[in-house]
Amino acid sequence: MDNTTVERRTGLRRNLAIPLRLRAKTPGVEGPGESIDVSERGVQFRTSVPLRVGEALDLYLLLPDRIAGQRVSEWHCRGRVVRIVRDTETTGRRTVAVYFEEVCLFREA
Repeated sequence: MDNTTVERRTGLRRNLAIPLRLRAKTPGVEGPGESIDVSERGVQFRTSVPLRVGEALDLYLLLPDRIAGQRVSEWHCRGRVVRIVRDTETTGRRTVAVYFEEVCLFREA
């Protein structure tokens, strides 16, 4: 049996731990998170907010100029949850992967 994993991601991913805010389309499902890595197509982050695969989200991220190409800016991203992995600790946190459907500059710092 082969234990290799096929890498399906095509965008350049940057390991970047930055705070983010998220809000699901389901009323009352919102809260903080922290990114693990970010690409132009999506983000992987940790959160304790209860989410489901397929759920639509609004994400707000503060991207530094070395990533965004301009002064620190808050970006508004709309996307869908494509994967959730519960952390092995008992913290209630989970790792969530989101595919971006729309990305736009929300506010320059």
